[in-house]
Amino acid sequence: YGGAPGRIDWQVLLPAGWSFASATGTSGAAQPAAGATDLVEWSWTTLPASPFTFTYTLNVPVGARGAYPVAALLTVQESGNVLNALAQPDPLRLGQLHSGDTMGAQPGTAPDGRLNLAELLRVIELYNYRAGTVRTGQYTIQAGTEDGFTAGPAGTALTNVFHTADTMGASVGTPPDGKLNLAELLRVIELYNYRAGTVRTGQYRILTGTEDGVAPGPSGRKYGGVPPPRRRVSMAPAPRRGPATPPHNSALRATRSTFEVIPTAVEIWIIVGRALRPTLVRLRRMSGINPDLPTGPNSPFFSSRWYNTNVP
Repeated sequence: YGGAPGRIDWQVLLPAGWSFASATGTSGAAQPAAGATDLVEWSWTTLPASPFTFTYTLNVPVGARGAYPVAALLTVQESGNVLNALAQPDPLRLGQLHSGDTMGAQPGTAPDGRLNLAELLRVIELYNYRAGTVRTGQYTIQAGTEDGFTAGPAGTALTNVFHTADTMGASVGTPPDGKLNLAELLRVIELYNYRAGTVRTGQYRILTGTEDGVAPGPSGRKYGGVPPPRRRVSMAPAPRRGPATPPHNSALRATRSTFEVIPTAVEIWIIVGRALRPTLVRLRRMSGINPDLPTGPNSPFFSSRWYNTNVP
């Protein structure tokens, strides 16, 4: 700033359910208390040297999926004059990258709003976690990994942060439970399989109102240098809508329909076959059917013989 302002105020209008957590930097003589909602305000009556910066952190409800507007107003008082200006962009739309989006076209590059094969395999790795012989899909927070998570039981570590793919508990409408189920995995595959014409791009965009806050398709947003968010939660989990977890007998139909929609996506055959084969073998044994899966070239499932000879 130029001149000698006598006072500067900063006001932020928060989305419903959001609250102020903390601030760092040159925070002024007056600032909001932790937990403040709706309108939060800062005031500087003794001004530091220009320019000065401060950073604030907001608590976001678990149910906050998609893009939310945040508007900020700057007020400067100098020599009896008052200048009001809206911070740009107005409003600032805060959204989230999918937790599975951890790189660009190559490892080490910034997330790019697309899910590639390596990123999908990482989600399948979390989904495939087993406790003994039972697949549970449990995951927990782990600093230093590509997505901030690792496979395994969470205990109480997941009270504040969940993977974007974790949109429900054991049933629809229940809060995330630190486990990835089949319906949630198929949703990630849906995003991964988005195509522009005949080319699979895996693009997705932020969209409020969906079960995970995103939707297949390009967004037009320029990504880069923005890590997947780590949400701090101060509100009770909100009910959410999403696909029901299919029962065992319909899981086969759901998987086959995936193949029928994308008959040329050989990589999806390998991915889903690898993830679901142990479950299918157990189901066929329980039904008294030979557990060896079909081996024909048009079969939607893999036999161990086909898998061992065709998958590196």
